[in-house]
Amino acid sequence: MGQIYEMGKPGSSPQQTIRFDVPTGMLWYRAMEKDAEAQNCLGTAFLEGVEVKRDLAAAYFWYKSACNLGCLNAMSNLAYMYIKGLHVQRNYSFARTLVEEAASRGCPHAENNLGVIVGFGLTEEADETVAKVSFAIAAQKGVHAGRVNLELIA
Repeated sequence: MGQIYEMGKPGSSPQQTIRFDVPTGMLWYRAMEKDAEAQNCLGTAFLEGVEVKRDLAAAYFWYKSACNLGCLNAMSNLAYMYIKGLHVQRNYSFARTLVEEAASRGCPHAENNLGVIVGFGLTEEADETVAKVSFAIAAQKGVHAGRVNLELIA
C-alpha cells in the first residue's frame, strides 16, 4: 500500500504508536470500497481515538465488517473487544473461537490473545504451557505484547 503513516496520542511511546500506511482520509475511502485491512485500521482508530473521536460502536462495526471480509487481524481485534467487554458483553468463548481461527490461519496478534485467554483460564483451566507457546509464537513474529507477556509468564 505504500508509505507508513504513524499516528499516536500526544506523548505516546513508540509501542503505543498506531501505524497505518495511508492517512485516515484514505482509509475511509478504502474502507467504503470494501478493503478489509482499511476497515480493520479504522476500527483501531475508533477503538483508540486516534485522529477520530473514540467510538466503541464504530470500532465494533468496522472490525465486524472486516471480519466478514476475512481479515485475520480484525478477528483478533474483535476478540479483544469481547475479552475486555468493550461495547459488547464479555464473551470469552466467542473470543477464543475468533482467535483460534485467526491463529490457525497465521495471525500473530491472535496468538498473543490466545495466550491471554488460555494463560488466565478464561474459558477453561489455565494452561501456562500453551500460553507460553502462544506468546512465543507471537513474539517471534514481532508482536510486542507477545514478548511482554512471555516475559511476565516466564
